[in-house]
Amino acid sequence: MNKAIGSPAMFVLLFWTVGVEMEGVRVLRYFVNFDVLALTFGGVFLLLWSAFPLRDILAALRCGFTEEGPSTGDPEQAARILAYAAECSTGIGVLVAILGLILVLWSADDMVQLPRRAAVCLYSVLLGQLLAKVVFGPAVKRLR
Repeated sequence: MNKAIGSPAMFVLLFWTVGVEMEGVRVLRYFVNFDVLALTFGGVFLLLWSAFPLRDILAALRCGFTEEGPSTGDPEQAARILAYAAECSTGIGVLVAILGLILVLWSADDMVQLPRRAAVCLYSVLLGQLLAKVVFGPAVKRLR
């Protein structure tokens, strides 16, 4: 297995195993929120696209996450793009959490939904960190 893909896959497997052990198979429902996924992944993509041409982004993803690795394209440019993606991931995760918390506090009159909505906000920070440290970080290290 490719090392750049292997470490995120092993982390997800460990995370899934611990989650299933603690909560059962229903653990997935806590971590699948399409609004947060769309805002985080979409935000990272838009920030990348505003800084780099789409052609270079796709080449960097191909260079960092395929078997060919650094032999395809420019590894230094790919490492710069993926490092920027890691920075964007943490920032977008925090930004989505702040925006979510503003909405949670704005509708604080519904106290029953408050803990669930706050957990969704924390999920965006977790997702941003996972993208940065588990997905983009190992790819950047592999390219450098």
